[in-house]
Amino acid sequence: MTSLNIRPAHHASKYAITLIACMTLSSAWAEIAQNDKAIEDAKYPCDTSGNANALLARGRALGVHVYDKNQLACAADLMTQAAQHSAPDLKLLTEALAAIDEYIEQVSAERDVDPVGVQTAEWDARLDHAKGQVDALVKIAETKFPGDPGVAALRIKADLLLHRADDPKDWVAVARRSITELNKLVDAAPNVLNGAPLVILGKLYLDLPPLFGGSPSKAVDLLERARSVDPNDSRRLGYLALAYAQVDRDADAKAVLTQLLAIEPQPATRQYVADSTIVGIGLATRFHDDALRSSFQAKRSALFAKSPELRPHVFVAVDGHGGENPLTGERQY
Repeated sequence: MTSLNIRPAHHASKYAITLIACMTLSSAWAEIAQNDKAIEDAKYPCDTSGNANALLARGRALGVHVYDKNQLACAADLMTQAAQHSAPDLKLLTEALAAIDEYIEQVSAERDVDPVGVQTAEWDARLDHAKGQVDALVKIAETKFPGDPGVAALRIKADLLLHRADDPKDWVAVARRSITELNKLVDAAPNVLNGAPLVILGKLYLDLPPLFGGSPSKAVDLLERARSVDPNDSRRLGYLALAYAQVDRDADAKAVLTQLLAIEPQPATRQYVADSTIVGIGLATRFHDDALRSSFQAKRSALFAKSPELRPHVFVAVDGHGGENPLTGERQY
């Protein structure tokens, strides 16, 4: 559930209610029948023949298709195999881990829009496979390149994504552990991998309820720094706009949305830009800015008209939930 409409003074109590509600809903949803063929949907074609250079080239080519989880899965397989079959190479290991993280992130996004878990068997199979790849590459990296901050950032990101569907208390434990590790990375190497530690920690502070260690104000500080590293990344701009809204800096949030609206998608970023329009539409609606909302809606329509293969990544209502926040009755996005 989104927390966009929860003001800071009421964060703690409403977040506690949200967690209780989620646990209650998850119990009810457990009784909904799952797709008994979902495990088959986790299978995908992937030609893993060839030497390391050939694997690497094919993996890079497939990795730009962020909208297609099967192509991302194959990209992760190819990059992992290339990294394992080559002499230890930090750059290659990092690139392979980033490819796996990208796949995990997109599978997590697909799972998020399956709120009743009809495809749980598929998500579990895909993520178990990806976890094995992460573990294998991290083991190589820690042996040959101990303490590398880029590897550490990608490992933490994978860990957070892989545990997102855990029980709330278990995910909070993972998040708290990750906050400690990420703060060390931010102190030591904030700009590694184009500012990845800043983005990961900023997003985590934004997602985690303040009652359990989250902090919208800390998220703002980190995401502002991340924006200075890369002002054309639609994802970090979207996170920053959300963080500004959380701390009631609506004018700043609108300014970031204007910046976000101006970003032109590239072949490898079309899905991210499409996803960012959801943030734009939602926040513009909250701010009662009809012109801004219409601009994001028009951009979203144009993106999908030009690239219909993109994934919508929006929640649908299920038994009255999903389309609207069941706690507040306010429209979610």
